[in-house]
Amino acid sequence: MDFFTEICGRKAFICEDDQASILSLFLMFCFDEQEAKAVLGEVFRLRGVAFVAVILERWDSWMIPWESKAVKGPAEAKSLSEEMPALLDEAIHVCHGDVRKRYLIGYSLGGLFAIWEGQKGRFDGIASVSGSMWYPDLVPFVQDGEYPNVAKAYFSIGDKESGKPSSPFYQVREKTMEIERIMASKGIQTVFELNEGNHFHQPASRLKKAVEWFLYS
Repeated sequence: MDFFTEICGRKAFICEDDQASILSLFLMFCFDEQEAKAVLGEVFRLRGVAFVAVILERWDSWMIPWESKAVKGPAEAKSLSEEMPALLDEAIHVCHGDVRKRYLIGYSLGGLFAIWEGQKGRFDGIASVSGSMWYPDLVPFVQDGEYPNVAKAYFSIGDKESGKPSSPFYQVREKTMEIERIMASKGIQTVFELNEGNHFHQPASRLKKAVEWFLYS
């Protein structure tokens, strides 16, 4: 079953296995309806899943935890994080099954937000899919922080995503692998997957792989 609704006044698309009494909730923030529908089209057959895609205006700003010259706009992740308890409560409320696990997954800057938000203790797992692990000061943030309640963390990147040495995206693969190793050292079950293609190659399929890993690993 899939349907459109509003969660905390924001547009949201939900895909739910209405045959399952126990559900794993996957929350993702999207920049438009096209992205949300593409992801739901990939995951709607997965059993025991409720997938909630919330549309955000000023998506880039909401995903940024601190300002950087590498990205334009204000850093508004803190404001979104303050809404997270209410967002989760409403998302769980619209589900028909009993939600036992909660996962936050993100693509691009959404992956950055997932890694940052994971330190708040609200999710059982977090995923950075083609995530902005190049973001300045992210590695020490992960190294110095704690991830209460996070049992699993998924990381992936495309084999053609690294930029030139002058690009802020330079060494994004290496940074992603480093952050994955740091989180594994904290006792979290992690995985790193290298996908084929650049940053824009089959994002919905890459996100489905993350969901499947959480379900079946």
